[in-house]
Amino acid sequence: IAADIKPCRLLIPLAIACGLGGSMTLIGSFGNLIARDYMLEWSNGTQTVAFFDYTPIGVPMFAASLAIFWFWGDKLVPSDRQPGEMITQIKEKDYSNVPQWKQILSVAVFVVVVLMMMMADVLGMDIENIAVWGAIVLVVTKVVTVKSAFASFQMRTVFVIAFMLPIGTALT
Repeated sequence: IAADIKPCRLLIPLAIACGLGGSMTLIGSFGNLIARDYMLEWSNGTQTVAFFDYTPIGVPMFAASLAIFWFWGDKLVPSDRQPGEMITQIKEKDYSNVPQWKQILSVAVFVVVVLMMMMADVLGMDIENIAVWGAIVLVVTKVVTVKSAFASFQMRTVFVIAFMLPIGTALT
């Protein structure tokens, strides 16, 4: 970059600004649309949310975040991290010495969770709750630590799923 500024020092504030900017209108965030739908459903159509009804809350949040990044942003955004540093740390781990009982239990939990997700309607459970219970079993049995469980999340996948859910609902 010609200005010798690391991308993460610009992209993190940009992502936060985009998220807060999206909270200013009805269609800026799918959560706003979901809240509107529930309000319509629960009030039997008597109450609704207009396009800019979220703006009085979104503008002060955006202004406060802008002020925080203006005055303290250099302390909040990491400057010493190198691109790909987290990926390198993950790839360096050696999993060859994992006990066999942990391997078997993790595969068993995975199979049970997938089967329960397939039968979620019959069981009367949400697939999200089934996944959370599977993760809890792995953490309680110390197959994985809480820290390693969170470190294994691929945020790109989480975002893709989160943004595809409203599209699926709209198509339905």
